Amino acid sequence: MSTIDGMHEFDTPELFCGTEVEVCLDPAFTYADWGVIVTPRRKSADIWFMGTGGGVVRRGLLEDCWYENDPRIKTNPGIINSEERRGVFRLSKREVMIRAAEQKINLLEETVEKLLKRITGLERALQARS
Repeated sequence: MSTIDGMHEFDTPELFCGTEVEVCLDPAFTYADWGVIVTPRRKSADIWFMGTGGGVVRRGLLEDCWYENDPRIKTNPGIINSEERRGVFRLSKREVMIRAAEQKINLLEETVEKLLKRITGLERALQARS
């Protein structure tokens, strides 16, 4: 959870260089393009994008893009525009699926570790009885 200048809190995902996102020049995501995070920051990110939003092939760098749930977008929607080379982004569906799979793997690893400890304890108890 993040707080922006005393405003209400919002969730922003952890961002890394190479994180796949959907990026758009309007908060409604009218013509979303595919992009990757080039420079992650605490409240924003620079994104290299490539797409055909609105039937026009476009690509380039958008600087200081804000995450879709950032309350600053509601208070200042005009900041997201092509003149400023600034956009709004969200994680791509592929990125969301990858992160969900990573969470499941981590949970399974924790479960296996707990079971291994339990089995080791049972084996020791069995050996002590022998």
